[in-house]
Amino acid sequence: MKKAKEQGIHIAFIDSYTQEEVQDLTVATDNLEAGQILGRFARELVGEEDQIAIVSHVKGVSTAVEREKGFRTGLGSLEDNIVDVVYCDSRYDKSYELTRELMKKYPELKMIAGMNEYSSVGAARAVKAAKNTGRPGFENDVRLEFSNDPDTAVRGSTGYTPWDTVVCFTYKINALKSNNHGQSLGNARFRLYSDAGLKNEVYVKQGEGGYIVINRDSLGGNDHTGGKQPENAVEMKSGQDGTFVIYGLDSGTYYLKETEAPAGYRLLTEPISLTTNEGEGSANLTVINTVGKKLPVTGSSAAVICITTGSVLVLAGAMRRNRKNAKEKQ
Repeated sequence: MKKAKEQGIHIAFIDSYTQEEVQDLTVATDNLEAGQILGRFARELVGEEDQIAIVSHVKGVSTAVEREKGFRTGLGSLEDNIVDVVYCDSRYDKSYELTRELMKKYPELKMIAGMNEYSSVGAARAVKAAKNTGRPGFENDVRLEFSNDPDTAVRGSTGYTPWDTVVCFTYKINALKSNNHGQSLGNARFRLYSDAGLKNEVYVKQGEGGYIVINRDSLGGNDHTGGKQPENAVEMKSGQDGTFVIYGLDSGTYYLKETEAPAGYRLLTEPISLTTNEGEGSANLTVINTVGKKLPVTGSSAAVICITTGSVLVLAGAMRRNRKNAKEKQ
């Protein structure tokens, strides 16, 4: 740009500029003030402990730097609530993916601030897709390229259809294991199946905050049938607070089978049927074991005591009969 300036070429900056002033004209938003306005507005929407993330556009450019600085100033004392800042390089798709990652990384995140159109629109799409669903939906954008002159074998001019977007959603189960007195029970184990006969297991893997469904399509199967068992498949277990979460379920009916009961409780004999549907993105499920006394198990100390006591009674009865017979003979 210096060479252009030396040659008498006029330079105009639109919305961004360099550290060294070589321009003849600058047309730009007051990015610092714009950020402050956004920060003051955001401050009214979040609480003292709420987490905030920033999705900005291009790292290091003046607009991004000043808008973020203004936003932090506008937040005032809530600036410390900012947990992360990411950059989408002014791409809708990257902003969308970065926002999904932020929501997974910070489950308690309350606000995402976009610093330009690309960051804001992409973030809004991700938040909208995630609303009331088990996990953020998969947004598929598609458009068709067509030839304006089919006789040219697509070597001539082409046109495009408008972009169309379809979001594919999955569902979530929030499960709680407890007894019939409301006490949470940990260390109960479960497996999930897609059929009442418990032949087709729905494989899950351990993820952040719960268990994530492994689709059999990636294993050579079809939905929840066929294919090989993945190496990272695990059995689900209730936490010490009795909870466990299943993410990524398709709509349909599933069967939850308890494979190991908590200590002191009998195993549930029948699987629990549960259904996900298009009306709700998540559902709550409580699995209850009834509190009750067990009969002594053969071979246990309780059984030994019973057997020993019974033997003493039988022996005492035999001794009485022998004494009676002896008296009659006398």
